[in-house]
Amino acid sequence: MTPVRCADDRERGNDRFGVGAAWLACVMALSVVALSVVATAGGGEPYIPASDDEVLETLPRDWISKQDQLATLRRQLGQNPNDANVAIQAASDYLRLGKSSGDPRYYGYAQAALRSWWESANAPVEILRLRAKLKERDHRYDEALADLKRLLESEPRDLQA
Repeated sequence: MTPVRCADDRERGNDRFGVGAAWLACVMALSVVALSVVATAGGGEPYIPASDDEVLETLPRDWISKQDQLATLRRQLGQNPNDANVAIQAASDYLRLGKSSGDPRYYGYAQAALRSWWESANAPVEILRLRAKLKERDHRYDEALADLKRLLESEPRDLQA
């Protein structure tokens, strides 16, 4: 359907169906093309390797070595769950892995490493800091602030609190 325009409309700048309509039609056409490409790209069959020897993904070496270190820390925590230094190291490593990978399971592992001090009012300062970070991440802000307040009572110049 062709819009009917008169010469007066163009002179006044009321070209309602000119450039704006052409731009909108172009955007809509591109959207339809993009959607059809996306819809057909994901509809294929799953990839099945031709051989068991084919490598599908290679993990970074530092990730593998970190997993070995964490396995050692987990073993040590299992043998002595009240070792604050091991718990702090494990929880810190898990927090870093959770942040870098985006995998929320690591935050749960960090909390589990701190389980001996999770409810303790007189936990070591570094454990209070780690607990506050984990509670903040879980949106338990009042509890995180209470841990930070305890931390500042014993370490008033702590810049991270």
